Amino acid sequence: MSIATGSETTSVEARERWLDRELQGRSGLGGYLAGQKRWVVVAVSLLCSDLISAFLGLFLIDSVFHLALTKSALTGLPLLIGLFYMLGLYGGDTLPPGERLRARLLGTLAFVGALCVISGEYLQADAWLAAACQLALVFLLGYYAEAAMRHTLIRRRLWGAPTLFAGTSPSIEQARTLLSAIPELGLRPVGRVDSADYLARMDRPDVELVVTATKRDFVRMANAAKLAPFPPRVLLLQTKPKSAGGFLGPDTICLAIGKDINAPRNRLMKRAIDLVISLPAMLVALPLICALAALIKAFSPGPAFYRQARVGFNNRSLRVLKLRTMHCNAERLLEDYLQSNEAARLEWERFCKLSRDPRILPYIGKIIRRMSLDELPQLWQVVRGDIGLIGPRPFPTYHTDLFDSGFQKLRSSVPLGLTGFWQVSSRSNGDIEAQKVQDLYYIRNWSIWLDLYVLLQTVPAVIGARGDR
Repeated sequence: MSIATGSETTSVEARERWLDRELQGRSGLGGYLAGQKRWVVVAVSLLCSDLISAFLGLFLIDSVFHLALTKSALTGLPLLIGLFYMLGLYGGDTLPPGERLRARLLGTLAFVGALCVISGEYLQADAWLAAACQLALVFLLGYYAEAAMRHTLIRRRLWGAPTLFAGTSPSIEQARTLLSAIPELGLRPVGRVDSADYLARMDRPDVELVVTATKRDFVRMANAAKLAPFPPRVLLLQTKPKSAGGFLGPDTICLAIGKDINAPRNRLMKRAIDLVISLPAMLVALPLICALAALIKAFSPGPAFYRQARVGFNNRSLRVLKLRTMHCNAERLLEDYLQSNEAARLEWERFCKLSRDPRILPYIGKIIRRMSLDELPQLWQVVRGDIGLIGPRPFPTYHTDLFDSGFQKLRSSVPLGLTGFWQVSSRSNGDIEAQKVQDLYYIRNWSIWLDLYVLLQTVPAVIGARGDR
């Protein structure tokens, strides 16, 4: 987890008051379940989604290949579930999304490899193809089934341990803001108190975790928790892993544990993945881009493409290529609209986007933007190396100027991307503060697994047009 900077926002306070009411049992299933009972429901839900998705994938493969390898896979489902359990997929909901994806891929790979050895068909060409299909289908179906189940659990207030933040340290507020913006991380903030106040609230049964920032507060509350009727787990907030190899003890939450995204090896690995994915994607998308360009020309006079100046890597100017979805006089239309509409002006200042934008072309413009098809020409810029496939999104100057100077410098110091963690987490529903903490999380916790998570999450985010504005 990364540390977000800035003061407490009203939206965070409102969200936590609402979550607190839910936990008190006024509405939502999560208000009635806490601790072990809550996690049993979460674990069983995840296990059922894995069983159903894996059975469906393996059944489809078996109906195509009819090999001993595929038949043994259907009877070997308990092995797959056992591997997932050992890798921690059913052991708690605080495993970061990238690490959950890594565990799922490793477990599926071990499962398919074991089946190849057991069946004795691993030397046959058909068996290699069947094994590859099993790996891809079981992994993808399982991943998206888990993502859908996690989304359902979040809406039912079941995903994420109810967490109280204790103390007056700035890092406590920073962590609380981050976790409020990213519920997938598995810690659900329900409020903040100072250390003295919390000592009188140790009997609160709906709090599973208490997070502190100082060792003194940690010792005091850990001792007090032992005497509580419903003892929560007390955790110590740290900014870096202190022990070799990144091992984290059971009583520590560690922030900023990712790898250096700008290390030469990591940059080379990111570039290789960019080319492997963007080159074929560009070839597949080219006919669609041409068809959309012709459609835009038919609906609106003027060029089908346009370039917009953005803030690029190391604050260099970058002109991103997009399909035109706005009127040619878009800037004048926006200025006139904001001057005559106070509510729209406030929305623009908060999101840098409008839910009802007068600049967008009727019919065709809204459809193209809703599916993010206007971004497709930027695949060519990924091939060229102007931007990466995954990273913080390059914004116009008027957008980046809303961030503080320190964050602007940090954000521009890493490779920017066609899609990123903010886009798949909240997209346009996230205001400036949400964008900031989500981009910080990505930068401070980068790994190749987090990039893969963002890439896979981009598909449902685009198809469902989540947060489109």
